[in-house]
Amino acid sequence: MMRMILISALAFIIPFVVWYAASRARGQTGGAPIALLSLAGAACVMVTVTALALMAAGEAERAPHYAPPRIERDRLPEGHLGPRGDSPGDVRTPNDPSPGNPDLEPAPEPEPAPAPEPSPAPDR
Repeated sequence: MMRMILISALAFIIPFVVWYAASRARGQTGGAPIALLSLAGAACVMVTVTALALMAAGEAERAPHYAPPRIERDRLPEGHLGPRGDSPGDVRTPNDPSPGNPDLEPAPEPEPAPAPEPSPAPDR
């Protein structure tokens, strides 16, 4: 936000600086047309803000997305930056894990216990 304020302030000051430099070069000592310079400064601000908005269009879709901490399979993994679509609203179950994400991989199936061997019959 501070960057936008500074850029807008500099864009507003440009006509005043140009007027001052031109009047000094011509040797004029009269007053500056404040209303005209203010309108020119406002126009510079509008052009600058529009240009910045057009250059940044679509940048939000390419930026990493923050996924906050959430409970997954009785664990609480830390929040992280990741690609879009990895948000808390994306519901994943152990049967439908995200490929390559070890936190969401299903647990391996436990191996069945071996069957007990029959006990030998007692001798008579």
